[in-house]
Amino acid sequence: GRTTAAESEDVTPVPWETVQATLPQLGATIADMVLTQWHTGMRPGEVCRMTPTGLDVSHEATDGVWLCRPSRHKNTWRNKTRLVVLGPQAIAVLKPRMPISLEAPPFPTPDGSRYSTTTYRQAIQRAATRASIDPWHPHQIRHSKATLVEQQFGREAAANALGDTIETTEIYTDRNLRQMIEVARLTG
Repeated sequence: GRTTAAESEDVTPVPWETVQATLPQLGATIADMVLTQWHTGMRPGEVCRMTPTGLDVSHEATDGVWLCRPSRHKNTWRNKTRLVVLGPQAIAVLKPRMPISLEAPPFPTPDGSRYSTTTYRQAIQRAATRASIDPWHPHQIRHSKATLVEQQFGREAAANALGDTIETTEIYTDRNLRQMIEVARLTG
């Protein structure tokens, strides 16, 4: 509503059941990208551009996590840093994929290069079609992560998990309908 440009549709979270139904239709590399994104809430571009250079595994022994500092991300131009904390499930997906070269992607294409966000999205949408479910796109995973974290730990935790402000996180989170119903039932 701020310009004359057409408004895009709101992005909704993708249910885990939909992701699960899609995974068997994906190749191993794309499936692992989806799982990494599901467990971390990373943006699709961050998953596609990931390299070992941005990973700090020194916290695994003490805290059970890895830290990822993408060299390029959405707010690089603003001189903001980005930190993604990878928990045990994300580490389990990534560990066997760690390349020898620090600049090589853990999720290489068949020719050894990186997937683009477009080819990543297309692979998911084709797999969803093969699974006979509605196509979805990888940015919906970020919305799912935000919603799940908010429901379990609150809005501030969701903002921290995504590396966003609380105001920006409100865009990502899906209203908790169950909670809204319970509040209305008890108070209204």
